[in-house]
Amino acid sequence: AQHARSALKASDDRVAAFVVSAELPDDVTIAALATQLLCSAEAPALSGAEFVVGHGWFGLRSHPRPSTSISFGGPALPPWLDDVLREAIGAR
Repeated sequence: AQHARSALKASDDRVAAFVVSAELPDDVTIAALATQLLCSAEAPALSGAEFVVGHGWFGLRSHPRPSTSISFGGPALPPWLDDVLREAIGAR
């Protein structure tokens, strides 16, 4: 999926790549999705998306985004790190 996300920019908009996770393989649904991606003028906008296919359905997988980024200068863990991590995950 990571490589597919950069396909359009890396190829000057000549290659649109897609990822399909066939979790419950269904040849008819996979074929219908592939046909739509090949024939639709709107498909390049979905380049890099990760599709998930089940029996009789397909959808887009969404990935979590980081909610916190922590940086500190040096190998020693700062005394405030535990508090920041607890706050980031919502622990009490």
